[in-house]
Amino acid sequence: MLELKDITKSFSGVDGDVEVLRGVSLQLEAGQTLALTGESGSGKSTILHISAGLEVPNGGSLHLEGIEINGLGEAERATLR
Repeated sequence: MLELKDITKSFSGVDGDVEVLRGVSLQLEAGQTLALTGESGSGKSTILHISAGLEVPNGGSLHLEGIEINGLGEAERATLR
């Protein structure tokens, strides 16, 4: 199972920080399908990158099969992928 709880993510821009995700939560069981839709810049790719362990959220928690991903280093996250 993949579980995201209250995920937040922001990036630094020329005009200050840009919040792209705020309080995103979802659960996906093995075999489930999810479609992310939205306008350009709405955070779809960021959700996928965080879910895959390619990016680390600013807040919230990410669990894959019960393992807390946020606290893992880059090499450990790569092993899980």
